Amino acid sequence: MLVPLGFPAVRTIHTIAKLALFFLSAAAVLWSLRAEKVLLPTLLAILCCIFLSPTGLSELERGQSELFIAASFMLVFAAVFRDRALWLILAGIAASLKISSLLFLGPFVFLAFAVNRERFGRMIFVIAVVFFSLLLFFPFLSGFARSILVGDLLVGGADGNQYADGVSFALLFPYYIGKSIIIASTMFFLGIFLSIRGREQRTESFLRASFPLAVMLILQAIGFRTLSWEYKSVEILALLPGLYLWLREAHVSLWYQRVVASSYGVLLMVVSHLFPFKSGILFAEYADMARVYFIASCLFSFLALVGILSGRTRAAKV
Repeated sequence: MLVPLGFPAVRTIHTIAKLALFFLSAAAVLWSLRAEKVLLPTLLAILCCIFLSPTGLSELERGQSELFIAASFMLVFAAVFRDRALWLILAGIAASLKISSLLFLGPFVFLAFAVNRERFGRMIFVIAVVFFSLLLFFPFLSGFARSILVGDLLVGGADGNQYADGVSFALLFPYYIGKSIIIASTMFFLGIFLSIRGREQRTESFLRASFPLAVMLILQAIGFRTLSWEYKSVEILALLPGLYLWLREAHVSLWYQRVVASSYGVLLMVVSHLFPFKSGILFAEYADMARVYFIASCLFSFLALVGILSGRTRAAKV
């Protein structure tokens, strides 16, 4: 129906739709907290990271769908603290636009479900909606399946040769080691959560670690792809409204809040190339930014671990 309008019109509609969904999702998350005071500053910060940064403008100029994926991540993370089935359904619809969204959604939902299937059981809705959408449109997508799954996610080109570009971890490590980082991290944290006795204790540990854990998984999901470009950094921006939600609901110590929030703020400035972190000043090559993504994922992995262990220490003292 939209094709007869022409490419410029379709691109304009696509841009307006993804921006509207992203900002409405952010507003819905903050409104659920009655956080009217931080609503406008948060939306302004998002505007700056999209329209004043090279990576945000690149996403818009190239007509990509990363803001749809970012809105999906935002709603899924918020669903950890707010049980909203509608949010999960909308997140699944938005995520179905790109199969690569499952690189984050799969591990994050899997960990939440493993921690407490009664509390987080509804989060499986988002995965179900994505797969249902793929099955529904499979006749139209079958011609692109190999180029998407093999050419982009796994290999790096339709010619079948293994080469990496952008911020892929395959630039830093042997090919299959770069691909296995997010899997190893997921299994590591799964083992830690399952080692905690008592469902309530596991749930509290997951909530404390949820924000740095989500940042880590998004960074590693971006690095997993063989061809991974920096405009995907808008996916990290998705957690900005969730940060306030986590600060309010996770019941973590003040020093831990400050360390995690400050680390996230610096990361957001670096991956968005906001001054003084503009391209060419500190980071000249794609491999430099790939290192940034990997080191940042290690930092937030450590912070997630600290969040889990801090709860164990408190429990032992009691």
